[in-house]
Amino acid sequence: MKVRLWFRLLFLGVLVSTAVQAQNFEFYPGAKYDPAIPTLKQVVGHEWGERITMHHEMERYLGALQQASGGRLKLVKYGETWEGKSLYYVVIGSTTNIKRIDEIKAGMQRLADPRRLSSSDANSLISSLPSVVWLTCGVHGNEISSVDAGLLTMADFAGQSVQAGTLVFVGYLALISISLGVLNLLPVPLLDGGHLLYYFAEIVKGSPVSDRAFEVGQRIGMAMLAVLMALALFNDLSRLF
Repeated sequence: MKVRLWFRLLFLGVLVSTAVQAQNFEFYPGAKYDPAIPTLKQVVGHEWGERITMHHEMERYLGALQQASGGRLKLVKYGETWEGKSLYYVVIGSTTNIKRIDEIKAGMQRLADPRRLSSSDANSLISSLPSVVWLTCGVHGNEISSVDAGLLTMADFAGQSVQAGTLVFVGYLALISISLGVLNLLPVPLLDGGHLLYYFAEIVKGSPVSDRAFEVGQRIGMAMLAVLMALALFNDLSRLF
């Protein structure tokens, strides 16, 4: 009964927080965007989060981003789903780096195992290659929010890359990746870090964690997430009022 109550409170917090954020949403507050980069609504007819973006709409928007980016974005098809729908990844960078992308890929592959390189060759590659950050917005095929999350991120990066400069742009990418990684590794039972904590406990005690300990851990994890949701909701309300 208590577990159900926790789930209801957590779900209610998610709904309230989402509603508040939707009223005044800014992906990157204070950012200046390239007016040439179209919004999702300009291409497919709906705002971010207004409804689920379909696959054909995603393809239209990706094509529009590539066309409007002025050579700063490259769209690459790498496969198909079991339904025959195309799968893509997008490369965003300066026009110079996009033009030499094959050279960058070859250099990164050589640098992947520096034992096969001399010190001078390794240093030469390090000084000539740009920083590369890989972002994956969804790892499960049934996560419908992944498409919109990826499109919004790409639109933001493509629109800001000119104004912000390469260093700020790369730093922004790295900050998002590190933040998500650190958050997921927190020792909260509902996150990956919590599972690692259970595995560590099993190694220390030499036997699996009991069902009672697992249940208590889940309750603590839900309580911690509820606190985080409350803090996020408080910050959102503070901005509005």
